[in-house]
Amino acid sequence: MIKRTRLLTAEGTELVKQEVAAGTTQKLETMQEKVERTDTQDNYIKRLQSTLDKLDQPFSRPSKPIYQCQSNIIVAVSMGLQSPIADRRDRHRHHHSKNSRGSRKDS
Repeated sequence: MIKRTRLLTAEGTELVKQEVAAGTTQKLETMQEKVERTDTQDNYIKRLQSTLDKLDQPFSRPSKPIYQCQSNIIVAVSMGLQSPIADRRDRHRHHHSKNSRGSRKDS
């Protein structure tokens, strides 16, 4: 599966181009090995060849190094200004324990 964000840069496009070319070439060779082909199969071969031709003429894209993940980076998500999401479960349990003792004020 192609991740569309890879198509935003020249480097990512080159990776996608290589993947698509490899798969298309394999399909094309398999189809061309057939001795007897139907018109539909001949049209399919033309489409595969057209795909390979178009891969040699990609649209220009900005050049940017491909992002490499860094396992030492930690990201936190906050659901509100008062408590981060990691604390919400503890807070929720604590809140229920107060409710079960009847300390909750009804509005």
